[in-house]
Amino acid sequence: MAEKELRKMNRTELIEIIYALQQNEKLLRRENEDLHEQLQDKAILMEQAGDIRKAAKKKEERANALLRQAERECREKLEETERECAGKLTATEQECMELLNESKQKARDRIENVNRKINLLMKKYPMLREYLKKENGTGGAG
Repeated sequence: MAEKELRKMNRTELIEIIYALQQNEKLLRRENEDLHEQLQDKAILMEQAGDIRKAAKKKEERANALLRQAERECREKLEETERECAGKLTATEQECMELLNESKQKARDRIENVNRKINLLMKKYPMLREYLKKENGTGGAG
């Protein structure tokens, strides 16, 4: 996952990702330990049978296969998590854009409303208009 995307995520989302990865890591470690124990048991039996060299080779092959499998599962889980995060990030960006547009529209509406009220006051009180012109230096002897 790109560092830029991670920086845009809020703390809760990041904690959720970290927690999910930690849980997955714990599960894979437990599985790895169980498989290593099984492998060790089989290796001992083969050594007792007198075929130490063959047992060592099989142990190494099995360990490599287990490591490849664990790496593959970790990669798949990481890719899945990245896809989930990208989806959440896209949704969050969309929500932010909608909120921003909504806020801009509210601000425009408020400005328009204030301008309308000012114009009504100016029409109702022509002296106010003259006073404001003098204060702003846009007219009169000022």
